[in-house]
Amino acid sequence: MVLVKPRRSSSKNYWKAIEWVCRQVIGWVCTRSVVLRAATVLLSLSRSLCSRSSRMESQIKHAIVVKVMGRTGSRGQVTKEIEEALDMIMCLEDRNLTIKEDLYATALCVRLLRQYGYNVSQDIFIGFVDEMGNFRQSTNTNVKAMLELFEASHLALEGENTMDKAKMFSTENLKTVISNSNDSLAKQLSTALELPLHWRLEWYNVTKHIHGYGKVGNINTSLLKLAKLHFNMVQATHQKDLGEITRWWRNLGIARNLSFSRDRIIESYLFVVGLNFEPQYKCFRNWLAKVLSLMMTIDDVYDVYGSLQELELFTKAVDR
Repeated sequence: MVLVKPRRSSSKNYWKAIEWVCRQVIGWVCTRSVVLRAATVLLSLSRSLCSRSSRMESQIKHAIVVKVMGRTGSRGQVTKEIEEALDMIMCLEDRNLTIKEDLYATALCVRLLRQYGYNVSQDIFIGFVDEMGNFRQSTNTNVKAMLELFEASHLALEGENTMDKAKMFSTENLKTVISNSNDSLAKQLSTALELPLHWRLEWYNVTKHIHGYGKVGNINTSLLKLAKLHFNMVQATHQKDLGEITRWWRNLGIARNLSFSRDRIIESYLFVVGLNFEPQYKCFRNWLAKVLSLMMTIDDVYDVYGSLQELELFTKAVDR
């Protein structure tokens, strides 16, 4: 009896020309002039972040810079300076120099400090709650403050009642704003309520934040310029890596010789970029993308091609 192998045509691959595209677009981005421009802007921002001041107003400006750099994907360029700025904010918090009557600034500092691993007490919100521990309705409930409080509340530790109440308070107020807002603002707030920013894939939200920051009044032009330059350089690195990894996949011959398996090298790489997009982690991205693609091929061998006897032998070989 002849065993007929099951056949399944893999779904269409829309990325056939990606290697050619990558070769065409990367040449202009990482030129010497672009790198020098980025370095000049970076030096200016580094000096700004390193400026020493005991005034809370100055530190809040630093916190806003840290926030924007985080959302636009460029914070990796000034890691040391960001840590120094956050250290200064933490010192002011330790000396009880709280940000009176400014819920936005308070929530922003709490979120940034906790996100970077600092131990900040929930008691910093004590000035905004009543005797029962609930946030006062008289608190300034502008949209910007509520969004920042919502983000900060998702960095709560177990048993922190004030942070839990902050989440309920901010969520209720934002839902009220949504019901009374135009379609554009309502859509933006609904998206924010679906998932806090630090749970999202950072790189795939960068362009949205860069465009959004460019529309804000009184922006830091150096910060916006750095964000755009950094995005272009990182994107160029990804495109170059993608060209290399697709050549490796093509030369391996799996997609050509195992037509029943999924050809998903591009999707694998894009998934890994979401985990870690910084240029210095190129090896991590390339190897993990290769592993994921090979895992999908093996999965297809098990699911649609191999007989029971063949798969048992294959499993034993892998175990050895």
